[in-house]
This record gives sequence, structure tokens and C-alpha cells, in this order.
Amino acid sequence: MATDQSILAFNPFEGDFGEPGDTMLSNKMVVAAKPHECCHCKSVIPKGERHRCQIGKYGDFMTHRWCATCCELMAQCTDDDDYDSENTDAVDEFEQRAAQAAQGGE
Repeated sequence: MATDQSILAFNPFEGDFGEPGDTMLSNKMVVAAKPHECCHCKSVIPKGERHRCQIGKYGDFMTHRWCATCCELMAQCTDDDDYDSENTDAVDEFEQRAAQAAQGGE
């Protein structure tokens, strides 16, 4: 089972360029009060599902949410004791989920 620490340690935007003044306001695990869409794979996050929610000011205020499956893959991508070590299979699967969503299907 994934730990919150390992999920939150994963930077889903690594390599993206930021702007001066960009600020992360909140990055935590939450329980959905209503259905949402996963910003990564576009699957439905149903009411009651525990998922990651990140709120920030990136020019505009933005909220990003990741479903439980994407969170599990985030945890597999990192190692709590040595974050520099990545599970390349999990990274590939995480990226494949986004690619499938971009093509219109899971």
C-alpha cells in the first residue's frame, strides 16, 4: 500500500518550466466530496475516493487532482529512502496512462 509521503514526493510536473511567482499553495491527500476528473489519465475520481489534490498559483489559480490508480503509480515511482532511485516500469505505466487519455481512451 502506498504511503502519503511516497505519493506526495513524486513531482508530476518535473521538467516543466515555471514562471516567477509560481507558488504551490496546497499538496495533500484528500477524500472526494463529489466526483472529479483525474488531470493525468482523465478517469473519474468518484465521491469518497482518496486522492491527491494540488492547488497552486501558476499565473492563474489551478487545482490538479490525481485518481487513486495514478497515486499508486506515483508511489511506485519513488522510493521513500532514496528518491533519486526510480522504478522505470512504474514511470512508464504512469506516462502511458496520460498518453491513452490524450488519445481518447483508457
